[in-house]
Amino acid sequence: MFRRLRQRRIDKARAYVEGTLIRAAAHDLDTLHVLDVLKSERKGSAARVVDEDGRTFDAWFWWYQAKTGELVVCRNPGDVGRAVLHDDRIAIGTERERGVIDRVPRDVMNSYLVSTTTRQA
Repeated sequence: MFRRLRQRRIDKARAYVEGTLIRAAAHDLDTLHVLDVLKSERKGSAARVVDEDGRTFDAWFWWYQAKTGELVVCRNPGDVGRAVLHDDRIAIGTERERGVIDRVPRDVMNSYLVSTTTRQA
């Protein structure tokens, strides 16, 4: 019984994350997986992230409190709201506008990552 429930939860997580990735690609948005939160302040947070291509870098999320393990959907690098700050962090958004559009919670991302590793095995 619990095996079926666990499998159903993993299947729902896979559908949710893959749907989010498809919608983000259709609207020319970036998805960033938050590896670690470096600093959190009232105006935003700094985090170590990895993009779709596997590149790892530091990002500053204006007006958003990133959480370790979640997937963040944001405007792509060509947009005005994403620039390099003085400390070599990529800025997501501006001081006047939040750059994060959507997110996938870390528990759903963890279930999705379990599903991709079991599918590859």
